Amino acid sequence: MLSPETGALETAFPFSVGQLNRYLKELLSLDDLLCGVWLRGEASNVSRHASGHLYFTLKDEDGQLSCVMWQSDARRLRFPVETGAQYLAYGQVTMWEKQGKLQFVADHLEPDGKGALHVAYERLKKRLHEEGLFDEDRKRPLPFIPRRVGLVTSPTGAAVHDMIRILRELHPRLDLVILPALVQGESAPESIAAAVRMACRVPGVDVLIVGRGGGSAEDLWAFNDERVVRAVAECEVPVVTAIGHETDLTLSDFAADVRAPTPTAAAQIVAPPVAELRGQVTGLLDAASLALRRRLSDERRRVQVCLDRAAFAHPLAMTARHRSEVERHAARLEGAMQSLLYRHRQRALAGVGKLDALSPLGVLARGYALVQKEGRVVHSATQVRPGEAVDVRLSDGELHCEVNAVTWTRRGYGSAVENGYGSAGETEESYRLAAIPLPDEEEANGV
Repeated sequence: MLSPETGALETAFPFSVGQLNRYLKELLSLDDLLCGVWLRGEASNVSRHASGHLYFTLKDEDGQLSCVMWQSDARRLRFPVETGAQYLAYGQVTMWEKQGKLQFVADHLEPDGKGALHVAYERLKKRLHEEGLFDEDRKRPLPFIPRRVGLVTSPTGAAVHDMIRILRELHPRLDLVILPALVQGESAPESIAAAVRMACRVPGVDVLIVGRGGGSAEDLWAFNDERVVRAVAECEVPVVTAIGHETDLTLSDFAADVRAPTPTAAAQIVAPPVAELRGQVTGLLDAASLALRRRLSDERRRVQVCLDRAAFAHPLAMTARHRSEVERHAARLEGAMQSLLYRHRQRALAGVGKLDALSPLGVLARGYALVQKEGRVVHSATQVRPGEAVDVRLSDGELHCEVNAVTWTRRGYGSAVENGYGSAGETEESYRLAAIPLPDEEEANGV
């Protein structure tokens, strides 16, 4: 059906929006050129969905096109897709029906013009990681309040001015040492590495910031150089890297002790906020003062309670009462001591009496005597013969005697011959006739 005004072909009924979008999508799918096309452009608005799909925009100075890489293809990528980098994408042009927008579905993506650099980047990263330059246990803590901060950066860039401004605002008395270096170009790696090594020789540097402002991947490539990475890893003071923007990541960031997303953030990390610290100190002083006042008030109340007691109100009365108690206890102690001494004295006297009763001298005092012959005690009448000298010890002296005769009893002694007296021909009866008559039994017990 032709339009009466334009003469163009018209449909017999109007399309819905969805029908038209599907029709356009079918037309695009029938175009052989659009079903397999290479597209070159700069990536922007890069985002990865939780499902794994990769969304980005490829643009140049003449236009831009929304792109998507499905999860099955995106997971095969071996490099990060970064905003601002140039890429070559292969895929097909299609229509996103719900939004009515053209969309490029990328099946393959590769860096445009930096494929060799990316390969070199990954190879160097793997080798340095195997050497241990990126190990977490090498990371050192930053000083809490640094006194001197070194800055390795371009002295003419905007980054150095931002860092100086932030550091001065947060810590006005902080000493800053700027070590100028080229931050891009062929001479930049050697210049940066030399500046880092020089910072280690500056006396008093507590922490070092190495960085520059944002730029393309080529502009930041000097910080991927092995000389710079090793200089950062071998630096004797803690190093903070602040290279480009938050999405930029270089090998020097892996070797540094701390990575800051931007130079401004690095300054905020390094310099402690003096105003905040001053507020904390003031708060602590106030808390200590309050605690001290409370303690003094508590101690004052305790002192007052003590002063209100009877011991302080009437000290002499308390002293008199305690003095009487002391005197009473002293009297009881003295009586107990006297009683104890008396009991011990009586016990000692009883012991002395027992010792006297058992003493040989006590026996002698009762009328007994001790007979000795040649210094030896005579226990039996058979030990002496008539005519021998003996010594008789009494309680008050000694007698030196000569034995005239020996009289013996029959209790347990045997005959005179058996004890060595008389000849073999003499009888026991004849020996008795030569001796004095036997005393009675009671007198035979003495000498």
